[in-house]
Amino acid sequence: MIKRILLVSLCLALCGCGRTEGSNPETEAVKNMFAMNTYITMKAYGDNAEYALNSAESKITEIERLWSVTDEQSEIYRLNHSGGVPVNVSELTIRLIEFALEMAEKTGGALEPTIYPVLTAWGFTTDSHRVPTQEEIGDLLQHADYKRVHSENGEVFLPREMQIDMGAVAKGFAGDLAAEAMKSEGVKSAIISLGGNIQTIGTKPDGSSWKIGIRCPTSEDNFAVIEVNECAVAIKITLWKRTERYITTS
Repeated sequence: MIKRILLVSLCLALCGCGRTEGSNPETEAVKNMFAMNTYITMKAYGDNAEYALNSAESKITEIERLWSVTDEQSEIYRLNHSGGVPVNVSELTIRLIEFALEMAEKTGGALEPTIYPVLTAWGFTTDSHRVPTQEEIGDLLQHADYKRVHSENGEVFLPREMQIDMGAVAKGFAGDLAAEAMKSEGVKSAIISLGGNIQTIGTKPDGSSWKIGIRCPTSEDNFAVIEVNECAVAIKITLWKRTERYITTS
């Protein structure tokens, strides 16, 4: 009888060991998706890597629905077409807008979140590219002033004829939220590439740094390699092709 009890206890112990989280940090999972008008690649390590990637994908999908300037169901679209009436928005959107306004203040308006009408005039968000006249740009800039945007009690007020675009900060913010989603699943090693925005969690499973390569536009060689641990990196390349074409991660 005692032997049977010991045998059962041993089996339970072995089963329990097999289920311990993080027992195999080398387990790799990869997920690719297209969202926020860019190709996104996410790679995570650990026993919960697949669950973590699914959680991050859900978060990115959620915020794209909230922040798209062209989706008529998004909160940013509703705000841009509010006609000067305060709009109730989600906590995530409040956080994003307040962060953008904070960055606008810190940069003295160099980052201007209310510049969307000017972007539209150039056709950057509609793919109807054109060169607006200086007079047209001047008229539109009269309605660009981040200091006139206010948020209070879950509502955002945007003056009539003013529109916002969170593109300058949304991808970086999305990277932060995706990383938070992965960490909540216990992931300690991961890398997220959102076009020219890179977000890393911890180090690579072997303890070495992540490597971000920037390719030369005229060849497949890298002209620069950045080694980082847990941080965010934003790379912008002014070329006629997509930025992500020139970014590699490992």
